[in-house]
Amino acid sequence: MKIINSISEVPKHTDSIFIHFTGSMLGISCFADNRECINKINKLKERSNSKGLIVLFDSLSTVIKELNLYNLDKSMNRFLKRIWLSNTTVLLENKNPKYEHLTVDNKLAVRIPTDPMLRAFIEENSPIVSTSINKSGEQAIAKLEDMSAEFLDVVDFALIPPNFEKASNEQSTIIDIYENSPKLVRQGSVDFADILLKWNIIRICFACVANVCRSPIAEYYAIDSIKIPDKKLIFSSCGYLIDNKPISKNSAIVLASWGIDTSDHRSRILNKKILADNDYILTMTLGVKNVLLEIFPLAANKIFTIGEITGTNMDIEDPFGLEIEHYIKMAEIVKKEVDKLAEIIKNNQL
Repeated sequence: MKIINSISEVPKHTDSIFIHFTGSMLGISCFADNRECINKINKLKERSNSKGLIVLFDSLSTVIKELNLYNLDKSMNRFLKRIWLSNTTVLLENKNPKYEHLTVDNKLAVRIPTDPMLRAFIEENSPIVSTSINKSGEQAIAKLEDMSAEFLDVVDFALIPPNFEKASNEQSTIIDIYENSPKLVRQGSVDFADILLKWNIIRICFACVANVCRSPIAEYYAIDSIKIPDKKLIFSSCGYLIDNKPISKNSAIVLASWGIDTSDHRSRILNKKILADNDYILTMTLGVKNVLLEIFPLAANKIFTIGEITGTNMDIEDPFGLEIEHYIKMAEIVKKEVDKLAEIIKNNQL
């Protein structure tokens, strides 16, 4: 069996059966639309049929495209983004006849592997089925050298990351979405309780330049005013200039006049963790958005101006260094934009 450590070395055959590493387990696989190879794998594993095999995709966008899930609910879209890339398999509705042979009750078991090389391979080629290297009911192997001759005889190559030694053999947690709520099918390495914490939650971080004038007003007003019973909402704010500075005096005065205390506020610079923790980064102006996208060019699906979301497309200008009247005017604009945002959230449009 040839061991390959780079996708550039993979032979261009659509009828290959190969070994891969998902990030936690070694698997035996083929392309998901190759029924002949799937049947060979099932026969080898002594499985009765291909129903219920897990299909690995490279990204959520590919899942949506391949399963024709273009009308996927926005809250579901956010949820899937949060749980992938974790070792979680989701049963999703399949609307593509291409995968009919793999569906059970019109649902396909879908996962995005945590191993980046395998994702790159799938992106360059097509989705693959994945199953452990063992006879049904037996323990899965964790090392390549433990593979039996029976498996070696049908495998064309092994796509394995450099320096791979042993798989952890942690199974994925499998969940189904039933009656608008996640249901546990199989407990694996990801705690189902942690998965539930990611369901029906929206995290929004408001952003301006220094995170001391405009974005704190948006954050504190949103926390104080937006209460939606069926949604968990988490609001925060950030900037790109300075860390650990208190809110500006005039912004604090405006919020105090609304009965909101901001004495605990400290500015934050947007970083990878803040970006990963939030579903949306809503900037006060197009200029701030462009600066943040220069720093995080791959975050275009998260960083928007608040006006883009509300439909006003307006910039909320910085009053820094000006008199209190300018802060009051700015705060009223922020308030109106956040109120519009609240309606959008209530109507499940975000």
